[in-house]
Amino acid sequence: MLYISLLRAALPLFALIIGSYTDIKERIIPNYITYGLFIAGIAISIVESGIYSSLQPIIQSIQGIVVAAIFGGILYKLGVWAGGDFKLLLGIGAINPVLPRTPLLLYATPLDSWPFFPITFVVYSLLAIFPYILLLSVWQTIKRPDIRKIPLIQLYNNKTNLLVTAAVITATVSILNWLQQSLLWVIPIVLLAEKIVYSRSSSTKYWLSVILLAFSVIMSYGALLQFIYTLCWLALIPILWGYVKIIRTYILREEVSVQDLQEGMIPAEYIIVNEDRVTMQEARIIPSIEDIRNGRINKQMQGRKIGDPHCADGFSEEDIQTLRKLARSGKMPSTIIVKKTIAFIPTLTLGYGLALIFGNIIWTVV
Repeated sequence: MLYISLLRAALPLFALIIGSYTDIKERIIPNYITYGLFIAGIAISIVESGIYSSLQPIIQSIQGIVVAAIFGGILYKLGVWAGGDFKLLLGIGAINPVLPRTPLLLYATPLDSWPFFPITFVVYSLLAIFPYILLLSVWQTIKRPDIRKIPLIQLYNNKTNLLVTAAVITATVSILNWLQQSLLWVIPIVLLAEKIVYSRSSSTKYWLSVILLAFSVIMSYGALLQFIYTLCWLALIPILWGYVKIIRTYILREEVSVQDLQEGMIPAEYIIVNEDRVTMQEARIIPSIEDIRNGRINKQMQGRKIGDPHCADGFSEEDIQTLRKLARSGKMPSTIIVKKTIAFIPTLTLGYGLALIFGNIIWTVV
């Protein structure tokens, strides 16, 4: 019935709005929201099963919980989410194992009856993070004079790499279209070009770009527009990444005395204790392929690791006591850099709204 579907859609939205308020004010998700959604989901499924004399609603609810538990558990283990986010996803999985049908839904697909709405919800939420972070970084850039002095143009370390990448993509797309092959081949070809071409001189890359572009134009008159379009998108990537680094370095970090540390604070660096020596190692947003291939990360992190920048749970009370003892003995600095958290539930709310409107159309695009 439509009213049950509307109820399933409305309850999580109402809970997320309340959760957004508490997250902004106190950086917490109350248990009455997460547990309430979970219980409501089970109760609605039981009632619906009674109405239709079918076990399917209960079975789907269990399937939604299982999908949410597996997917949310992976994100929790990776340190992307904290416990409250995990419990929230379980609640949404219980109440909405499949996409709820509402008048807001613009696109219906055959996938709408599949019980993986929790994953769809998370994907839309992750997409919602990017404009949220970008707007926050732009606002802080306008607000803070010290950030405005950072020249983003320095992010373009090698402008010829942009030209040759755009030319490689354009030529590859032209060839694949002519051969009527999948455009997914663009990805491995560009990665291969990075290994072969990027180490060449600037003049070699420049002339290679000209040759590839000329070849593409011969194959298709629209290749020139495709090249300009691709180049514009590639030029935006360093700027967007630069704003991410600005937020990460200047906005989402603060220096805190070790004595003032609180449980749940997240370090911005790895703290490695090796016998009587304490070292700090920067936590990269994404480790380089070369570091992973050569095992540099593991080699540098030999010893006991206290706190993990990629773990959403932050410091435990035991970690804090250990750090205070090390600081008092002079084996480590008296202050450390910790992450300043931002309210994450508003992006989940936006992602949930996008999921209700666009549904599973995202999977057909992929």
